[in-house]
Amino acid sequence: MSIPFSLRDTELTSADFRRLRAALGAAVMSCVPCEAVVFATGREREEARSRAQSLGVADPGLWARGVEEAWDTGRPVRHPAERRLFIPVADRGGKIIAVAVPAGVDAALVQAGPEELTIVADRVAKALREVRWWAVDPLTGLPGLQHLRREIRAMPPAEAAFLFLVEVPPRSGSVDDHIRHAGRVAAYLESLFDGSAHVHSLGNGVFGFLWPGGDADEARKLGYYLLRKLKRQARAGVHIGVADIRQDRRGTDPDAGAVSTAWKALAKARERGPYAFCAADDDETFPLVPPAPEVMEALRRRWRRLRLFSVALVRKDIGSDVPDRVRALFEGRAFFETAEGCFVLLPGLDTDDALNWASDLQAGITALGAGTFSIGIASYPCPGFTKADVPLNAQKALLHAGFLGHGAVVALDGVTLNISGDAYYNAGDLNRAIKEYSRGLNLAPRNANLLNSLGVIYAQIDRYDKAIPLFERAVAVDGRDFMALYNLGSAHLQRGEPEAAARYFEKAMAVDDGFFELLLQLGQLYCAQGRYKKAARLLTKAERLAHRRPDGGANPWERCEPWLDVDGELGHGLLWRPLAEAHAGMGDRRRAMMYFERAVAYNERDDQALAMLGELYVLEGEGADIAVSLCRRAVALDETNAGNWRRLALALRAAGDSGEARHALERCLSLAPKDVGAMMLLAAIHEETGRLRKAAALYEKILSFDGTNRKAAARLKKLNKG
Repeated sequence: MSIPFSLRDTELTSADFRRLRAALGAAVMSCVPCEAVVFATGREREEARSRAQSLGVADPGLWARGVEEAWDTGRPVRHPAERRLFIPVADRGGKIIAVAVPAGVDAALVQAGPEELTIVADRVAKALREVRWWAVDPLTGLPGLQHLRREIRAMPPAEAAFLFLVEVPPRSGSVDDHIRHAGRVAAYLESLFDGSAHVHSLGNGVFGFLWPGGDADEARKLGYYLLRKLKRQARAGVHIGVADIRQDRRGTDPDAGAVSTAWKALAKARERGPYAFCAADDDETFPLVPPAPEVMEALRRRWRRLRLFSVALVRKDIGSDVPDRVRALFEGRAFFETAEGCFVLLPGLDTDDALNWASDLQAGITALGAGTFSIGIASYPCPGFTKADVPLNAQKALLHAGFLGHGAVVALDGVTLNISGDAYYNAGDLNRAIKEYSRGLNLAPRNANLLNSLGVIYAQIDRYDKAIPLFERAVAVDGRDFMALYNLGSAHLQRGEPEAAARYFEKAMAVDDGFFELLLQLGQLYCAQGRYKKAARLLTKAERLAHRRPDGGANPWERCEPWLDVDGELGHGLLWRPLAEAHAGMGDRRRAMMYFERAVAYNERDDQALAMLGELYVLEGEGADIAVSLCRRAVALDETNAGNWRRLALALRAAGDSGEARHALERCLSLAPKDVGAMMLLAAIHEETGRLRKAAALYEKILSFDGTNRKAAARLKKLNKG
């Protein structure tokens, strides 16, 4: 096996000009005195004119022609009238991968001759490679910690942004296994964002990125979205910590402060379970902080001998002060005013009596014209709870009341505990969430939301033995419960039961066929089962849905996979490879090539898409050399995938290198000894090179475990006759 990294890997890629744009721009400006720098990469080259318009260029046509000329000639181009240079940037093989376009260039330089401009271009190329050397982690090909800190320092202090640290630890294995794991996770994370955020590798399975704009709620949505997505990629746990970096950019070392804060949140997430999320401000914003110890002690003294009582938490909807005239309505009952509101002890009152008391209190408040107050009520005894739980239960009921509008009165019930369970879940405390949902089911055993919520957490921590029965109970309550059907399909899929997964996904489709994630997963299952026409139909529909966004809260599946308030949904590009596989399976190679090319553009580290695209290049006669290059990249990304080696051998054979093709097939068969396609290809190469006995032995081996293989039988018969 070749060494998986280079200590001075300075080979620039087109992706670097998206990930490292600011740092690379600064490097160009250090070589070329100018006012600004932009880059035109291969992805943007075809849209050079529209890109020029978006930059406010006076003559977009001239700008586009400058890019084209620099790209085609490989030499710098100057536009003195606009004080612009167009500097081609090539990799070490001489292939142009981008054009740097400095604007507002020093007048003397823009008038320089070709030789001087060539020297400047060489200086720029060296500076750009130096940036890549210090900025990129050689194991994953992603920017590293130093570049992340630079991005934090470069952000304006008042601009909203959140720093995410995502830990996806590898399972036990060799160092090579850990390297491959890091590469796979890095590629998957980066593909989810497709340029909307730049993922950085911080080592040891930890990745970081900045998410600009938004607020804390949106950051939490993103965190849980990633947690669910990564759950399908990682079996050893996922932990996510997030910090609002505005809180850490005031000191002399703001980038270090932001990373430190996010790291503490990540550490807290680890304490919460194998799959957990934590925001640095959880303790400040969490709505269910227990009452202060002195309040609890005062309440304990008064309820110590009570066998029946309730606690009401009364809070003004606008403002915080409770006027004396409202306090007078408490009729001499013990009450304790806190930041959460007034806790009022109601001795001898059960839930119904406490609700009547609250109704009378609301009438009195209305008569006083003192504004509106919401009230949360909890009682003792209550199944699953002790006396000490009652004040916090009143807070949960008040949290529930907040969903109903001003002046609401709520007594603790199953719905309340679903809401409080969601609060713990959203704070990343899975253990408390499990406890809340379970207690809620004690009060409301047929509540489908509680059954689904508890099942989702158990699935998240790989307890499918508990998750699946909960989803089945939800389906028993309502056979058209989309959430339960989809969750059942996902659980069976994660447990390695594709037939059951497809069955439940199909039932969910009958309820609502407009959920992108469902279409994607079922389409992938159909591909794996060889049902290519069905797969193509579903995935094409997913493609049409990819840039639509549902109306808020109108669809039943939003609880399964919440949508984010961003332009489009993250991860839509994941459908390109299965869509390509479906078309390839139907024999539509041209369309398959188009989708594989999209898959590779979306995720340049998708080894299977690279290898399959290389195979199609061979089959369609599009160029064996390009096919070999694609397949070599695939093998470099994952040497453990037998299919990558088989497709490399196919490309090498087409390029006329039978010897190396043979070695690639031997490697393939060492990984997958019964790969019939590889054995057939190797036997054909043996025939072509005169190794007829070896070819015959391979055909006999194929027929020993696949006696119906007509091609092998026909070739063996011909060899025996000869």
